[in-house]
Amino acid sequence: MKTFFASLGGAVIGSIVGLFLLFFVGMALIQYAINDAVQSASGPATGQDDGNPIVLTLDKRAGYADQAATTGPEVLFGGGVGFTDIITKLEAAADDDQVKGLFIRASDYGVGSSRAGEFRDVFLKFKAADKFIITHSQGSYGAASGYRAVAASDEISIQPGTFMIASGLALETLILKGLFDNLSITPEFEAFYEFKSAVNTFEEETYTEAHRENLTQLAESIWTITLNDIATDRALTVSEVRETLESGPLSDEQLISAGLATNSGWPEDARDSALERVGEDAIDIAVASYTAPTTKFGSPV
Repeated sequence: MKTFFASLGGAVIGSIVGLFLLFFVGMALIQYAINDAVQSASGPATGQDDGNPIVLTLDKRAGYADQAATTGPEVLFGGGVGFTDIITKLEAAADDDQVKGLFIRASDYGVGSSRAGEFRDVFLKFKAADKFIITHSQGSYGAASGYRAVAASDEISIQPGTFMIASGLALETLILKGLFDNLSITPEFEAFYEFKSAVNTFEEETYTEAHRENLTQLAESIWTITLNDIATDRALTVSEVRETLESGPLSDEQLISAGLATNSGWPEDARDSALERVGEDAIDIAVASYTAPTTKFGSPV
C-alpha cells in the first residue's frame, strides 16, 4: 500500500510538472508565432536603409481600420496598419529628406468626409515640404470626398474610359418603425428636444421637419466644404467646381478640360513618371512598410 501511494504521488506530481512545462512551452511558441507574424506584416525588406531616394506609394482603394489590430486572429496573420498609422507615417515622411514624393492610387468610392479632410491636411503638409504628389484614378463614384482628398496633387492621371460621378451629397436614415409595428413591438425612448433625432429611427415613419432640417444643413455644409477645398487645391473658383461636378458623370476628357485632372493614362505609367522625377536610383516603398527615421536622444526636434 505504501508503494502504491508513493507511485500515485509521483505520478500526480509528474503530471503537474508536465502541465506547467507544457503551458510555458506553449506560451513561448505562441509568442514566437505572434512576433513572426508582426514582423511579416511589416513587409519584405524595402531597401530604405540603402540611402536611395524614396517615392512612397499609397493605395487609397484599400479599406483601413482606424487602428491596426493588436489582438485576435488578425495579429497572427498580419494585422497590417491602420488609418492612423498611415497618417502618422506620412507626417513623418514629410520631414524625411530621403523621401522625395508620393504616388497615390486613388479610391474608386468616397472615403468619408472626415478621412478626406485628414488625408488632404497631410498631403498639403507633404507638398509644403517641397515633395511632389502624383495620383492615378480609375474613376470615382458616388461622392466627391475621395477626389477632395487628392485634389492638391501635382498630377492627377485618369484612366481612359472611366468616369467621375460626384454630383452632390445624399444622407440616408434607416427607418425601423414599420418593422417594429409588424412585430408588435413598441420602442420607448426619451429624446431631448426635436433636433435629437436618433430615436426617430425607431419611433417615426418618416423624417420630422427638425430631422430633415438637421440632415439638410449637415449635407449642405459638407458639400460646401468639399467644393471650397477642391477649388482651392485646383486653383479654380467654387462656382466652376460646382458647375462641373453637378453636370456629371464626367469622362476623363471632361475632367482634364475642366482642370480637375492633368492627363489620361494607366497606373503603371503614372508610377513610372513618379520614379522618373527622382532619378534612376529611386525606389518605391509602400507607406505601410515605410519606417520613419528615429530621433536620437538629445537631438533637436
